[in-house]
Amino acid sequence: MTRDDALRAIISEAASARSALCENELVIRLDNILALARAALEGRESDEMPQSATGASATIGHRQS
Repeated sequence: MTRDDALRAIISEAASARSALCENELVIRLDNILALARAALEGRESDEMPQSATGASATIGHRQS
């Protein structure tokens, strides 16, 4: 599987999971995953990524109430 194939698979899985979810925090995190994978496919640099995607790695695993 190539890098592009892997990123396309990530996008597909995250989009499918997002459609099935109702919990707001999970939807936001999946939106971040989608933005990061799409940016990687487009070849954008991290400073050009949407703001919601740039902080995704800093908050993963830290649930906020």
